[in-house]
Amino acid sequence: MNVTDTEIKEALFRDFGMEDVTFVPLSGYYDKNFKVTTPKETFFLKVYGFDALPFVLFQLDVMERCVQAGFPVARLIKTKRDASYFVVGDKSASLQEFLPGIPVAEAPHDVELMEELGQVLGRMHRLISRQEFKGESWKKYPWDLSQFELVSGDYTQVRDSFPKQTVVLIDNVFAEWTKSSDILSMMRKGVVHNDYHAWNILVSGKKVSAITDFGDAMYSWYAGDVAIALAHLCFEELNSTDVFVGHFLRGYEREFVLDDMEKSNLPLLIQMRAVTAMVEIALDSQKLAHGMYTDIVRLQTGVLEFLAKKSLTHLFIK
Repeated sequence: MNVTDTEIKEALFRDFGMEDVTFVPLSGYYDKNFKVTTPKETFFLKVYGFDALPFVLFQLDVMERCVQAGFPVARLIKTKRDASYFVVGDKSASLQEFLPGIPVAEAPHDVELMEELGQVLGRMHRLISRQEFKGESWKKYPWDLSQFELVSGDYTQVRDSFPKQTVVLIDNVFAEWTKSSDILSMMRKGVVHNDYHAWNILVSGKKVSAITDFGDAMYSWYAGDVAIALAHLCFEELNSTDVFVGHFLRGYEREFVLDDMEKSNLPLLIQMRAVTAMVEIALDSQKLAHGMYTDIVRLQTGVLEFLAKKSLTHLFIK
């Protein structure tokens, strides 16, 4: 997706009356993200590269409800016509307040932080489980664990690019998913963040100061949202994985308790997220060739190797 400086400046002037602006590109996968600065304020700009407008509006609706409920989620800056979105070039975009904090990825990890991260996610699930959201048709999206069949199709294109020992691990996950798919289909669903990882959560001290990037928000499995968080947050230091997983789950279950079916399938869901990340990134050979996202691939390979040897069910701390 190409978004020019001129298109950004024209849109910010047209829809917000901003004239003297500077902007710095930030990281993003499908979307383009920017830090926008005026002489008086700083904002976050997201230009949506994958989603059509109905899904953008859904994501913005989720964000606004989180703000109303008191979560540390960015307030949307409304346009002159009081809309939550606007257009940059031929893409939809949103302008948001810029929240303070450092990414969890850059913060020291300990059990206190992991419990805080788990509790915040549990509180979000408790809130969202009580609300109704518009929309009955959901996008086809391989990053949604309940649509794992899309990843299965993509895997056939990149299977030969993985080392043989990694292929064995991934093949085992697909075999287990095939065997368990009927059971998985019965798990509880609601609106989930779907990308709750160390670069999308900001902290100040030991407290969450901002939850960012609702671009993957979906109607999907609550347990899948937990699995995504564990796959990216609790496996970064493999020697501490058992402890970190346990404390994350203890924090989460203070707010929203997983049932027995969800708990028993959690290891498989974590593996499914690991496979999704590896396969979808492998499809983008250009980014891999330039060294982008290779750390994620290494991390998720470690997740598969760890869970091939161990179960997590004993880590639910009472």
